[in-house]
Amino acid sequence: MYTGHVAIALAVRGVRRDVPLWVLVLAAQAPDWVEVMCGGLGTRASTQLWSHAFPFVLIGAVAAAGLVRLWTRSSSAALVAFAIYLSHPLADLVTGHKPLWLGGPPIGLQLIDRPVPDFVVQSALCILGWVFYRRSLQPGVRGRLIAAAPLVMLLALQGASDLVVLARTPSGTSVTAREGDWRLATGDWRLPGTGDWGLGTGNREPRRSTERTAIPRLPAARSE
Repeated sequence: MYTGHVAIALAVRGVRRDVPLWVLVLAAQAPDWVEVMCGGLGTRASTQLWSHAFPFVLIGAVAAAGLVRLWTRSSSAALVAFAIYLSHPLADLVTGHKPLWLGGPPIGLQLIDRPVPDFVVQSALCILGWVFYRRSLQPGVRGRLIAAAPLVMLLALQGASDLVVLARTPSGTSVTAREGDWRLATGDWRLPGTGDWGLGTGNREPRRSTERTAIPRLPAARSE
């Protein structure tokens, strides 16, 4: 889910006008940015596990809430940032398919593989979020065309994203498999190099034999 997270931030802005919209958007999308940064650092572990699964996402939410608390001096604003951060992996259960906690099985509806339902669900969420966001605007702005700009932009981005998926995904092939993430495609979320589902020593992968199979040689042809 991408635009749906922004829609959640818009909805919260309609209720909490004391928290800047950009803060809410950053908190809503933060796990995806954590995933990008982990991938850029070249970590061997699954980046989606560290960025979207509990307890790691809980640590990120606490950090986000702490930063907002230091900046705004408002405990209620910090609590809002904490809740929005945690909403990310829960919202991804609709469009994604990944573990929600360390060592857990991948779960989710995985609508990302079905562009039409994905567009319907996320567009509906964008419209609902915009309705709440519109309440935070000045009365003289609500009736102007500029007030609908965020909604139009989100719907356009979502439509373009789903069209790309529809055009590039062969029939019967999931987006996750097409992207080459074999762990996501097969449901194997064990940490690379350890064979573990988490930080323990269980669920080890079977060791591969290192013995080489002798290749029989053909007898050399005799020269006459």
